[in-house]
Amino acid sequence: IYSAQKNWDLAIQNSSKAIQINHDWGTLSLAQAYSNRCSIYIEKGDYEQAISDCEQAIKLDPNSALAFANLGIIYTDKRMYEQAIENHN
Repeated sequence: IYSAQKNWDLAIQNSSKAIQINHDWGTLSLAQAYSNRCSIYIEKGDYEQAISDCEQAIKLDPNSALAFANLGIIYTDKRMYEQAIENHN
């Protein structure tokens, strides 16, 4: 809801709480939580934090389609097209 309202700080705060809670739920759930927060950072335009969260998600789940798609979006926005294509593939 906070993301839809473009209230990035509250969205990130809630996502961070989800990451704390998800540490007890297993790696795939935690990877999803990092990918979700990455999406918020992308919307906020904070690409460095977004990349960090995507990389963390991929460490936890090397098959995370959302994390790779998010990296593709980041690199497209940064006009780094080769990296964007690599991640989208």
